[in-house]
Parts: sequence; structure tokens; C-alpha cells
Amino acid sequence: MGTALSRKYALIVCLAIAGAWAAPGASAASAWKSYVDPSLVSGIELRGGDLYLATTGGLVVFHPGSETYEQYNNTTGLPSNFLTCLVFDDKGRLWVGTESSGIVRLDGTPGSWKVTSFSSTFHGLSDDRIHDVAVWGDSLVYATENGAGLFVEDFPGPRFSARNGLPSDIVHAVLPDGDRVWIATDEGVVYVDKLGFILSPTDTLFAAHALARTGTVLWAGTEQGVARLDDGATDWVFEVLETPARPVFSLAVDGEGIWAGSRGRVFQNPGSGWAQIPLFDFYGKYGLNNVNCEVRAILPMESGAAFVGAGDPSVQRRGVHLLDFDGSRLTGFAFNGIPANRVLRLDFDVDESLWISTAGFGVSKLTPEGEWFSYNVAAGDDSLSATFNLTLLADTQGSKWFARQRYPSQVPLTPLDELQDQLDTDRSNDVWTRRQVGDGGGDGLGSLRNLSAAEDPYGNRWFLSEEDQQNAPGWWGINILSRDKSAWRQVNPASTDPSGQLLAMKAGTVFDVDFGGNGDAYLALKSYGVQRWSPGGFDTESLFDFSDDTWTTIARVGSGGISSTAFVLSVAVRSDGVVWIGTDEGLYRYESGFLNHIPADRGFGNGLLGTEVNDLVLDREENLWVATELGLNRIARDNLNDIASYTTPTAWQTQLNLFFPLSAVSEIVHEDCERLALHPSKDILYIATLNGISELDLPSLEEENTDVSGAFLYPNPVRPSRGDTNLKIGDINAEVLVEIFNVEGDLVHRKTVSREGDSVWDLTTESGSVAASGVYVVRISGDGTVITKMVSLIR
Repeated sequence: MGTALSRKYALIVCLAIAGAWAAPGASAASAWKSYVDPSLVSGIELRGGDLYLATTGGLVVFHPGSETYEQYNNTTGLPSNFLTCLVFDDKGRLWVGTESSGIVRLDGTPGSWKVTSFSSTFHGLSDDRIHDVAVWGDSLVYATENGAGLFVEDFPGPRFSARNGLPSDIVHAVLPDGDRVWIATDEGVVYVDKLGFILSPTDTLFAAHALARTGTVLWAGTEQGVARLDDGATDWVFEVLETPARPVFSLAVDGEGIWAGSRGRVFQNPGSGWAQIPLFDFYGKYGLNNVNCEVRAILPMESGAAFVGAGDPSVQRRGVHLLDFDGSRLTGFAFNGIPANRVLRLDFDVDESLWISTAGFGVSKLTPEGEWFSYNVAAGDDSLSATFNLTLLADTQGSKWFARQRYPSQVPLTPLDELQDQLDTDRSNDVWTRRQVGDGGGDGLGSLRNLSAAEDPYGNRWFLSEEDQQNAPGWWGINILSRDKSAWRQVNPASTDPSGQLLAMKAGTVFDVDFGGNGDAYLALKSYGVQRWSPGGFDTESLFDFSDDTWTTIARVGSGGISSTAFVLSVAVRSDGVVWIGTDEGLYRYESGFLNHIPADRGFGNGLLGTEVNDLVLDREENLWVATELGLNRIARDNLNDIASYTTPTAWQTQLNLFFPLSAVSEIVHEDCERLALHPSKDILYIATLNGISELDLPSLEEENTDVSGAFLYPNPVRPSRGDTNLKIGDINAEVLVEIFNVEGDLVHRKTVSREGDSVWDLTTESGSVAASGVYVVRISGDGTVITKMVSLIR
């Protein structure tokens, strides 16, 4: 196959696949909303007086003059919110590198970008984990976790790895330098010339994180400071910026001067020596450890000023937002919103505020007015005893309950905290109550190893705990606090009824509980299975009296139908008594003594996305929503074969494209879903993920679904010589966007249509001229789904 034809074929494939990640239409955007923390800034570019920031919460466009910003994330077309680097090319297009989703090209202007994504799976990138991007003449060069590569004429081209001369496959930075590109790896610095040969300037090998050039000097950021290589020199000269030496993660050039970003510090060298700019105050302000924080981005400005991005990638990628150094002092600009990206628990307050607990940054609430309010060290609050809360319960009396579950080696254990916040954002009137083991009436609080919490229909609070026989023998099972908070009742396999008989409870690590309409509690026991506890009612008298209780095993790990290696993680009970059971090896359905397994789909496109079922929620129609490690599923109430799937472009292209159709790709904020919560008065589902929260409007999802899978174009080929004047579309059920591209990738025509038989192309270009004969690629976009067709125009 000749070169020109190969290029055309590559273009067609590229458009067909990249079209799947195009920015969603209005209908999709109305169904999904994302809450993502953009505080860790890894790349900064200046364009038209605005700063473009690559963050862990998507792309932020910051306006320094007004100190305002816009945030663009996956609901505006990005395949990922984890951005690592960015650069503008000579055509004004923005290229963005992502942490695990390849490279994105943004054409147009903020808010109306055309988004095109490139991945290793479909486009041949060296890897999808992008560390750096840079413009090299008419090409783009990029660095990844598995080599480096080039974009030639906007399409991925040659790749470079250890097999053909790099010191290592792990490439941290690339630096175009005339007719060569310097490449920094974790085992050495080399360069690639225009002919593709990899050469090394010296025999010195060292790990390099960043590269820069000032005049006749090449600089490298190393584990021990910076290294410099003068033109014509035979070896590197190493400079320690501080004792003990700190690694340098970023470099930037200011005329003949240079900036270096390390851990907890920025260093500036205008040519007369290194000066230190510490960032410690900001690490404390935002609840971070400066020892782990890395300065990832520096953008020098005039007169010794600079913008700086930094953060701790080991703590849910939390950062210090954007810092402005004016030459003498630092100022911080905070992006107000969700306080951290990994969300552990969700619950709704009586005023319909959404409460969340995060991994390491305390708890926060999203008020009905759309404002975030947090309790953590960074917010100046020390009332919360722990910041990693696996227990989060907002009860119907207006109290919020928090507790941290620790590992066995971490003692003493943290207490159980109760907050009465008066349903406002005024800390001065908050009332905190702290409970330790033994506190309260009845049995007293018996465990601080909480995994989760729930409120029963009567208003009693159930705290579900993990067994710890090594450090806290007996601290396990369930601890129930009565509605009036006057008494505790401990429930575990060692509990006895009034006659002294042991309860029939079979295990003490309780992951989840749900309540049936007949006064039964269904317990998800991690290694045992699911038991139904029938206390005779949830009023305190019945619940605290074990004498007439019955315990029934309805599903058991091993001999009871659940896989012998599975852990039971979640349970949900339908109004007709059907019990759904989530495990780390799939979903089970129990009805009238029969147990059915619904595994992850691996071939038919109608099963679960992932194997690990982390949470289950029934909506108001009693459809089941399933949170897995690879996305969200919905199983229709009355049809087990009606399973909808919602995952991310990254998960689909790397793990799911052989088993699920392209329609499974959605605007969910991240594929790893950990918890679900249904709004108390609206049909809105909230999904806590490893990287933020998705808000899904259920009616919008159903009403505005557009099926483009069967759409076709006619006549094809189009022959004006026989009287064809238009290209038309068939088999659509709602509004779609139709885009026509030539084989060079240029947009020829664009039109939105909504009815079968509508004309989508009058055979002219965007400029109004007559389109030439040839092959055209047609992209048809519906509600987050895209198909691509080929059309021939023969004049």
C-alpha cells in the first residue's frame, strides 16, 4: 500500500475512533454533571492573556485580570479529567496529555471546542500515560511511561523506546532544540535527530525529570538537583540547589535565567545564583505535606514573576491550586469546589444537602444552592477527629456521624463524631459530640472499627463494624444507637438473648445493611454471605429484645451459591422481597429460595461492566443501579436482559471494547464507582468515584436518548450527473449532528437535523464552494454516541 493511500486509511480510522470521544451534544450534557477537584496543576500555558492549566480536575482557563476561571471536564468532551501537560501549536490548537487516556487535541475556542482524542489502542501511541508534549516544527513530540513518539501531520508517527536506543522506556520530558529533540528518561538523557537516530551527548547516566535550554546551556532536573551541559562540553555538571539535595521535577526559562521546581520549593536563578522560594504556608493551608508535594509547573512572567502549580500526587492528587509569585511574595488562587477527588461515602441531609467523605481531606457538603462547605484542617477546622471517614451518616434528625476505620496496626482508634451543624455554613453554632467505646446507655458503644452506617425506618442508627480480634477483641458486628440516643445495643455472633443463648448471627464483619418492608434487616457479611435478621420491628423495644428474633441465611459464600472466594460488599432489597447481593466477583439475585449470578460481561454486551460490585441502589421505579470498578450499570426492574452500561472512554478503549458497544461510553466522571446515593426528592443519582462525583439526571437520560446506531446516508455514491443534489439521512429518532470531512481531515460541512429524510449536505463546502469528487468521512453524533460512515461524491 502506497504512502498516500496509507495516510488516507489512517485518517479514516482516526476519524472513526476519535469521533467517539467528541464533545457530547446538549442532551448528553443535560443528563450528566461532574464535580472534580482541579487543585493540582501540572501544566501552565499563556494564551491571549489567559492561563490554560492542566489539572487533576480537567482543563482550567484562568483569567488573571479578574481572578476568575472556567473549568472544562469530561462532560465537555475530554476523555479524562487527569491532565498532565499541555501545549499550543502554531495553528492555535491546544494539545493536552492525560494520565491514562492518551493525547487530546482541542480545536476552536473554550466552551465550543471540537475534541479529538488519540490512544495507544486505536492510534498507535507509545502509551496512554502521557508525561509531556511539545511542538517540534510541524510535528508534535510526546513523552510517556513507555517511550516517546511523534505526531506527523496531526497523526501519530514514529515511536522511540529502549529497544531502539533510549536509555529507558520511562520518558519524563521532551525538549525540541533546532533539528533535534532531547529526551529525558529515568536512566539518562539522549536526543533524536531529524533522521530518527538516537544519540547520547555523554556517557553519564542519571534519572532526569525535566529539561530546559538557556542560550548555550542544556539543563536537566535530576534526583539531586539540576545538571547542566554546555554546548561542546563532554560531560554534565551537577548543581545541588539545597542540602540535603532535593529532586527537581520542573524547569522553565526566563530569558537567560532559569526556574526549578522541587519538593516544597521553587528555585530561581537569573544568572547569578540560585534563590529559594518556599511554599510551606500553602501546603499547610490546603492540608498537604510539603515533603511529598511536587512543583509540577512553572510559567515565568515579566520582572521575576511566575505562576506555579504544585501538589501531592500520592494523596488523591491534591494540590495547592494556582500560585502567583510577583517577585517578592506568593499569592494563591483557589478553585472553589469539591475538596478532593477520591470520594468514599455519600448521604443526604434533611435539607437535601449532599454530604461526602473523602480519602484524607475530611468531609464536605454541597448545599442546595450549589456551594461547597468543608470540615478539615485546610478549612481551619480541628473538630473532626479523622479525615478518612468510612462512616458517614446524615440522619433524619439533622445529625451527621463520622468515624474513621483504621488498620489493625493503627491504635488507638479514632472516636465516633456527631455533628449538629444547624443546617447552615456557620461554624460558630456547630455542636460536636464525641463518643468513645463504652459511652452511652445500654450495652454502650462497642466498636470504633466502622465500615459504614445506615438509619433504619424507625430512626435508629446502625454502625457497621469490622472484626479485629488482634487489637480490639469483641469490637465487631453492629452497634445500634436508639432514635432518642439514650442507649446502645451491640449485635454480633457473641451476643446473647436474655436466656443466655448465643444469637444465630454467623459473622461479625458487616459491610452493608438494607431494610425490608416487613421489618427485616438484610446484612451483608463479608466472608459469610447474607443473613436476614427478623427482630419483630424496628421500634427500640423490639429491636433491643433478642428473645424472639430469628436469623435466616439466604445466601452463603461457598456452599450457599456465592463463589467460595468472594467477599460480600453490598445488599439491596426490593419491595417484593427480591434481594440483590453485590460481591467482588459479580452480582447475585435472590428470590424465593433461588440464587442467580449476574457476572461481568465477557462476550455478549449485556452483563455488568466490572466484577467488583461496590454498591447497589434502587431508584423510584425499582430499577437497580450497580456501582462497579469499571463503571455504572442499570438493570431494569422487570427485565434482567435490559442492562444499560455507563463507562469512560479510557475504560472502554483499554478493557471493554471487545465486550461492549461504543454506546457504553458516557460522561461518567471516572469508571471506578465506589458509592451511590439517590436524591431524596428528585430523580437524580449521585455516583462517588475514584476521581470525583457524577450527578446523573435519570429522566433526562431516558427522555433524551438518541439512537444513531442504525442511521444511514443516501444516495451513496452521490452523483450530481444523475440529478443528486443532496445527501440525506435515514433511521434517526431525534436530533443529531452530522459532520462531513475530506480525507485530509478538514471539516467540509456541518449540519444538525432531527427527522428522517432531512438533507445533511448540499454538496458544498463551509465556504460555499462546490465540493470536489472524492471519498468523504461522515460523522453522526447523537446522545454521547457516534457512528462514522463513508460517502463517495462522483461528479
